[in-house]
Amino acid sequence: MKTKSIISLLSLSIIGMSIYAGQANSSDYRALTPEETSRLTDALLKQGCRNPKAMKFDVETNLFEAEDAVCEGGRKYDIYLDKNFRIVSMKPD
Repeated sequence: MKTKSIISLLSLSIIGMSIYAGQANSSDYRALTPEETSRLTDALLKQGCRNPKAMKFDVETNLFEAEDAVCEGGRKYDIYLDKNFRIVSMKPD
């Protein structure tokens, strides 16, 4: 009986830590201001990319992210830009 109680307690602890870790990760991002959205969209268009699935700012890396942006040729990329809206990385999705 004690073994079942210990296993149940450990399982609940693991679930609790998983939920906490998920919440911590979601707070690493913030929504963009209207001005940031406009500037990010302009930077993407200059690169020949459009219609990202999501745009956000990663507080931990200090980078803007445009997820699944469709670029010339129809290929999708996750695009990362610095605070000056210069592309620092494009990863095929």
